[in-house]
Amino acid sequence: MMRALLPDAPNPKGWPYRLMITWEEKAWVPWQEGLVTHALSIMPPGGHHFRLGELGAARFKVWLPFEEGRSLAQVVDDELAYIEHVVDDLPADAALIVFSWRLGAPALAVVTGLLARQVGWEKAGELGRELRQTIPLARPPTPVLLEAWRQRLAVKD
Repeated sequence: MMRALLPDAPNPKGWPYRLMITWEEKAWVPWQEGLVTHALSIMPPGGHHFRLGELGAARFKVWLPFEEGRSLAQVVDDELAYIEHVVDDLPADAALIVFSWRLGAPALAVVTGLLARQVGWEKAGELGRELRQTIPLARPPTPVLLEAWRQRLAVKD
């Protein structure tokens, strides 16, 4: 389901966080139906970005470690910085699909961190719970990625 999550707190170019989250095998139906204009693929280091080449220039990819106990190395912060750059540069009419491995839990963590930049962790958590009810995501956001966002946003404050 595509929806604008923050119509009153858009990104710098006016994009209201119009997005959907899913896992990689399900990302192609909305793309083929013309429901999305941009795609963000999140895979573990060394992972393969499923069919990403078919999306052309409107696709972005990042590699993030998902496992508990992994160190939050500089590469994680660099990838989150890249995600922020991509999102902040989306045009107001963009419709973004964010997808990942592991039934979308890493994608949900990335989106929760992006939302927290705009509306804080409490409201971002509420929006994340709402998203999990409207899409078939059985898992909560990936904890190690939420912690990486928390560390990143704490440094910025």
